[in-house]
Amino acid sequence: MPGSVRSMGPGQLHVEWRLADYLSGVRPRTQGLTMEKRRLEVSDGGAWHMASTDRVSEETKVAAGFSLGVTLLIKDMIRESGDRGTNVLNFLINTCMFLASISIMLEDAKVPAHLITDHLCKIFKDAADAELLAEGDDGLHFLTKRFIESDWALWPQPAPTLPTAASAPSAACGTAAKSQGAMALPISWTPGSPGDCDFQAWEIFVMLQPRDAPAAAGGAWQLACYSILEQDTSCTVEGLLTGRSYDVRIRQVCSDPDATSPFAELGGAACVVDAVAAEAPANLTATSPGPYEVVASWDANIPWACIFQAWQVQVKSQAEDNWESGGLGCLSYDRDVTNCSASVGLGSNTPYDVRVRETCHDAAVNSPWLTLAFPGVSTPLPQSASAPQSLQVTQGSAFSIDMTWSAGDSGDCVFSAWSVELVAPDSLQQAIATCSSAPRLGVSCTATLQELNLIDTASSSPVAGTYHVRVQEICSDPYANSPWTQLDAAVILIDPSVPPSAPDAAAAGETWLALTWVPGFSSGQCSAIQWRVHWRRRVSGVPVEDWTTGSPCAALPCNAGHLILALEGVEVSGHTSSKP
Repeated sequence: MPGSVRSMGPGQLHVEWRLADYLSGVRPRTQGLTMEKRRLEVSDGGAWHMASTDRVSEETKVAAGFSLGVTLLIKDMIRESGDRGTNVLNFLINTCMFLASISIMLEDAKVPAHLITDHLCKIFKDAADAELLAEGDDGLHFLTKRFIESDWALWPQPAPTLPTAASAPSAACGTAAKSQGAMALPISWTPGSPGDCDFQAWEIFVMLQPRDAPAAAGGAWQLACYSILEQDTSCTVEGLLTGRSYDVRIRQVCSDPDATSPFAELGGAACVVDAVAAEAPANLTATSPGPYEVVASWDANIPWACIFQAWQVQVKSQAEDNWESGGLGCLSYDRDVTNCSASVGLGSNTPYDVRVRETCHDAAVNSPWLTLAFPGVSTPLPQSASAPQSLQVTQGSAFSIDMTWSAGDSGDCVFSAWSVELVAPDSLQQAIATCSSAPRLGVSCTATLQELNLIDTASSSPVAGTYHVRVQEICSDPYANSPWTQLDAAVILIDPSVPPSAPDAAAAGETWLALTWVPGFSSGQCSAIQWRVHWRRRVSGVPVEDWTTGSPCAALPCNAGHLILALEGVEVSGHTSSKP
């Protein structure tokens, strides 16, 4: 049984039909008349157009269209049939059968039963229909010619119409807040017009936007909220990244997909999750495994918007107020490495404060500092260097001494210099500066008696006495200095109580004299003898110059050179000195 039904738009149908066999049990003929479809066309003036533009609600337009179409058609056909003298009863029976067929058609079109009843009952309710019946025509000719003998039948196929879709809601993003280690963004909306929507759910989607600097990829659309409660107008989207922008879109989902609303879309500028600073590290501890080192350890915390740059550790002596002044600390450039070792220079046996923070590419989101609780951490005393070994003092000449020794174990000492001192009988300590710059290994040095203040400036004679020599290794950290090593009676200077005899000139030249004299003590009293000649010039027996010190000599005669032999000659004196 051919037929067609198509939708021209929401609330509109274009229908062609042929009545089925169930009309009075009479099988239609193969030939027949086509119903006057022009009365059902959607053009202006057509019945269907009149029904679809009737001032009724959208949800009743389908049923109204059928009612109006059938009403107009039957009225017209009865009017054209004339008076055939058939009885009214037959007319009514056949009319009811016709209306039953129309009812079946409406049921197949999914029109609710109560609407079918209402609209079919309205077909003949006005006075004009009664006048048509009063003409004496019971409609038999109309039903026979136009329906029963026609090969047209109702096409029993649902005829869906396009519903009026719900309007897009209006939406806004609120202020994000921390929630369970991520960010949560509240989103609210106001529903639009429902149209023909049979509400099913609210759907809220979010999509992470890419970031330019530093570069970070975006994401795909993800369903963030789904609510089956029509009265809901807000939801909170969990698990978002801080310091990033999101696209958001919302729609009202209906049981008929064609009635589902368009998306309401919000750009990233309207939905920005503000950058939140990293949280301070936790569980800071510090130890000092050596006198010049502090090792800090801590636990990472939630970075939030921080793009990690480094862990920064600062260390300062508790005697200082400014964290920056000492410049002590360390950095860890791996976020998973939550410890580092800071050198404190020479700060052994010192209490320190320690603090740590997470630094980010954007300093505005650096974490707060976490400071080690009092009393902080103290560095231990260093292991001092061992005392120098094998100290020896030997004679270099009557007026100098040679010293040698070897360094002991260095311990924690960072070598700086040697401290060598001469200890006088009255315990006065005299530093020997010449030896301070000697190297740590292969040590030897020479010091003169004059440098040691052991020459009497008036007589130019050594200051008699017994002297000790001691040596200490000096370190960059004084706490690591070695103990002293002392050699007692290392230098013995004899008092020349018996002077030599007056010198005699054994030979002479224009500018020199070879002098000899008798020593004032025997060689047994002094292990070695050296002589030093002093001279000055006289004029008329009167000294005219200060004494000039000549070079020492070890045997007699002793030459005195660079003399000026003029006038009455040269006055010469001499003295002896001993080596240790």
